[in-house]
Amino acid sequence: MDKEFSLTSRVSFKDIHYDGKVVAGAHVLELFGDAITGLALMNDNDEGLLSKWENVNFYQKVNPGDFLKVYARIVSSSRLKRNVEVNAWRVTGLKEYNGNNDLVADAKGTFVIPFVKAKGV
Repeated sequence: MDKEFSLTSRVSFKDIHYDGKVVAGAHVLELFGDAITGLALMNDNDEGLLSKWENVNFYQKVNPGDFLKVYARIVSSSRLKRNVEVNAWRVTGLKEYNGNNDLVADAKGTFVIPFVKAKGV
């Protein structure tokens, strides 16, 4: 079973939500959802259904023009549930920042898959 998925996205100026050209944290959560969907498709051939978020943390503001790399990783699973950790990092060009100062957000979540798509785990 593949257990990791990543995506990279450029934050658009149309994503500005707050004064001062700051992007809403909900945009990062949407990217987290996209990464989890990709992970579910890769592992279970189904988009799955996100059932909960927990421990959502925002460390830095996100601005238009930022490139974010989002990683989703299955940390545990049962027949119908997948527990995941996701995080978003700011990247510049082809060089990724590796220090904690560039971690934008992280969270834990759970998604479920339909019984008919479940693989034995």
